[in-house]
Amino acid sequence: MRFVILLLTLAACAPVETHRPLEMRLTNERIRVTLSDRSICRAERPAEGPWGGPLQGCPPGWSYHVEPDPRGIVQNMARGSGLENIFAPLADVTVTGPTGRSWLFRSPPSRNWR
Repeated sequence: MRFVILLLTLAACAPVETHRPLEMRLTNERIRVTLSDRSICRAERPAEGPWGGPLQGCPPGWSYHVEPDPRGIVQNMARGSGLENIFAPLADVTVTGPTGRSWLFRSPPSRNWR
């Protein structure tokens, strides 16, 4: 009986993810994530270094990491031509919540339905 009470007490102390990301949009300059509570999180692409970091405009603790797909042939050809903003980047995006749980999204969005 004590063991059951101990387990229930520990389970009650575990962090709970209250929201989850529903949608992710990625452009060459920024990311936008919509959470299940309709919060909209945003971040600008860093000028240099890895493409990731904290998200702004949503509850604290949300972050993202963008892993560009080197097979983005059209995007690579358009780079520097002024047309790069027409195409969504080909990338895998990991959105991580305050408890450490992660969700994987793909850009462009049509890649999420494989």
